[in-house]
Amino acid sequence: RNSLATLPATPLPHLTTLVAAFNRISELPDALFQSPCALEHLRLESNRLVSLPRSLRNLSTLAFLDVSSNVISDDPCGQGPVGFCCPALKCLFFGGNDAGALLEGLLREESIRGLP
Repeated sequence: RNSLATLPATPLPHLTTLVAAFNRISELPDALFQSPCALEHLRLESNRLVSLPRSLRNLSTLAFLDVSSNVISDDPCGQGPVGFCCPALKCLFFGGNDAGALLEGLLREESIRGLP
């Protein structure tokens, strides 16, 4: 376990993998996911996230997203299921959050191959 409470608010356009799991992060800066962004794998499990920034929609190459074991209770993208705003998403781990209505929408997403 680490003790990071925040991530830098600086865009990282060439980063393809970001692992910030098992920390105390409660909020992600919008600037982190500003275009262009090459992020393909994002692991944020076991933090204190209550939502994800709308700039997540800029991650057109994101294929793997793990936000399990947080306290997310709203729409991760601000407009529709995460599969809608991340067209390359193939693997989503969302368990351990509090978003029943959101999960119903996610289950209808054909682009997502599996939900644990």
